[in-house]
Amino acid sequence: MLVDPRPGLRAYLLADPAVTAIIGNRLYPVQLPQGIQAASVIYNRISEIESYHNRAPSALMATRFQFDSVSQSVDEATLLADAVKERLGGFVGAVEYAPPDGVVNFEGIFFGDGRDDYDGELGFYRVSRDYLVWYKERNG
Repeated sequence: MLVDPRPGLRAYLLADPAVTAIIGNRLYPVQLPQGIQAASVIYNRISEIESYHNRAPSALMATRFQFDSVSQSVDEATLLADAVKERLGGFVGAVEYAPPDGVVNFEGIFFGDGRDDYDGELGFYRVSRDYLVWYKERNG
């Protein structure tokens, strides 16, 4: 059975007091829900590459995720992006998200690049940072 890394990433971030002190549980896939005005994190899968060896797939995936830290304050958006970076950058380990079956084995999470933006329509500052997430596509 294939492993989806998104629930593991979500669980890992929401287990960090520095992150939850700013966003509570406002960590959303793909887009910010309508009506949310508080600081939040939005994450998107940007690309995936499966690793192979000479005989078959290695079951090791490299997936680029974008984490957008948004807030009505540029300072808070930056503080949130830094808290996410502190939590994710360089992490290696297993994360349980729905015991007993939900486990993601992260082989390494590495910061890639970042950028700042402002959404005038929503009134949010956005600090976007990309991470290369290596994980085992299959458990067992």
